[in-house]
Amino acid sequence: MTKKYSILFTTLILSLILLLAINNPPTPTALITRQITPEITIKHTPNNTVNAFILTIDDLSLNIAAQVRLTGKIVEYLENKSIPTTFFAIPAYLRPYNFSKDIEIAQHGYDHINPKDNSHREFINLTDKEIEDRLTEGKHILEKQGYIVYGHRAPCFSLKEKHIPLLKTLYVYDSSFHVPPNQTDYLIPYIWLDLTGNICNLTTSNKTLKDSKQQQLFTVIDNWTASGKPIVILSHFFDYEKILAHNQSKECLNSFFDEINKRNYWKTTMKDYAIWKSHLNTINYTINETQTGLIITFNTCLSALTFETHSKKQIKTNCPIRMKHKNSQKTTCILK
Repeated sequence: MTKKYSILFTTLILSLILLLAINNPPTPTALITRQITPEITIKHTPNNTVNAFILTIDDLSLNIAAQVRLTGKIVEYLENKSIPTTFFAIPAYLRPYNFSKDIEIAQHGYDHINPKDNSHREFINLTDKEIEDRLTEGKHILEKQGYIVYGHRAPCFSLKEKHIPLLKTLYVYDSSFHVPPNQTDYLIPYIWLDLTGNICNLTTSNKTLKDSKQQQLFTVIDNWTASGKPIVILSHFFDYEKILAHNQSKECLNSFFDEINKRNYWKTTMKDYAIWKSHLNTINYTINETQTGLIITFNTCLSALTFETHSKKQIKTNCPIRMKHKNSQKTTCILK
């Protein structure tokens, strides 16, 4: 082979090697990450609980000494049962009181009396301006006495859907509607069955009646839980005087709260639930997959946030994880 053809042959071989290298690049030594479809489920309640349980007591009044004594009895009883509580207080009949941190004071209208017909349905047939004035003045009274007002419930649930924009200007949440009309993030619905006015209001020792009422309530609670709504229990301040003094009625309350305490519920107040939901609604995250596992990046580290994944890969996050539990089907993580 002449020198000329040898050079030409060598050039062709080198060109072929270069072409193959371009079309078949070597595998990089660094890990490559890629955005993938989210593989996690974030729970709506903290610390891997199944639902929120909230006891509410309407009509709190501290106008006379007997009401102050009753308040003390109720608070002591609920503290012994480890049940946080939201009291909906009537501003016109309230005074300062040293409540514990597990008690929330929310607003219950102004004075619970309709100025036009003298009924307890405070806001029925009032003008929008009259309603606004009563709400604003009631909130001002509570705040002047040192209470921080986050929420409201209308006496006898006497507000209408058209009043929701006004409520939103005054409160973080409202619980005046049994079934919220397309406002699930702001309106917190309640279970209609009244714990103290019906379920445990027993004037006889008829155990069958008591058991059937409780079973009815727990059936509603179980169905409510399946819908994803918080378990908001309705009760009334003045009923507790009779309930706590009546052995069968108090036994009914005891057994109800004992069963609640056995269940994996997040026991909380309306305020704390509303704040949790508002924070949860701002959570965003991205997931990247590497050769070794999933890297989850949250825009904010919400304490006690629980998420699950069915991926069997190793999980790392930009937020510290307090607890990680893995079984054959899924991994559950709780943030610190």
